[in-house]
Amino acid sequence: MALYGLGAVPSPEDPRDHILSASMIQSAAAGIVVPDDFLMPGMPPHLNQGKRPLCTTFAGNQMKRWQEKKDRHGVRVYDQERMYAWQKQVDGINGDGSTGRAWCEVARKRGIPLEGQFQGVDKIAGYWKVDIGGDWEALKVAVYVFGPVMIGGEFPNNWFVPKGGIVPPPAGGIAGGHEMLVCGYKSHHPAYNRALTFLDWGSWGNYKGSTGGGNFWVPITYLSEVDKPGTVQVWEMWKSKDVLGD
Repeated sequence: MALYGLGAVPSPEDPRDHILSASMIQSAAAGIVVPDDFLMPGMPPHLNQGKRPLCTTFAGNQMKRWQEKKDRHGVRVYDQERMYAWQKQVDGINGDGSTGRAWCEVARKRGIPLEGQFQGVDKIAGYWKVDIGGDWEALKVAVYVFGPVMIGGEFPNNWFVPKGGIVPPPAGGIAGGHEMLVCGYKSHHPAYNRALTFLDWGSWGNYKGSTGGGNFWVPITYLSEVDKPGTVQVWEMWKSKDVLGD
């Protein structure tokens, strides 16, 4: 049984998606020295979805909050429930949960509602579907060059209570789908046999077993973009575009 809310569902294929491929990421980083270890500066305070199936909403809204804070607009307070309701109007899913694309589409077309009935919305200029083609180094570069990236995929039962932010090898079955927000990495994490490891900026507050701030580390050895025994499958990745031409 899930200790905290999940709620990610795979997005259906859509040929209209703008693809950000591994080769495009590497081209954008030409001439940039990408450090071995990185944590995105200026991340806003953690949010807490509790047991609600709103992980795509919380991950997407946190990505936008980072951008707004970076642009010196302060720490935005969004109406999470209303944003989720707007996603449900377009995601085509009967039941709980939503998709990363639904968040992107609503954020682009309608906007993300600020807390309060007449407080307006924040919009994104567009979005990419990030397709690294199994090149996890490209995701590392994307986080450093473009900012936090949403990752939707399976979440195993034994990852709800990590130890000091360290999760064990996936086991115990899949609890459901979860949307993570990758905001940092270590190229050679000592807890995972020096494997490339990504940091999820969690959406469950400062929960038990996290890094002390609500995060956990997951190495690429536990991840796969295909259904592979001993790993969790990553379905999709999304990155918002908040400035035209970014």
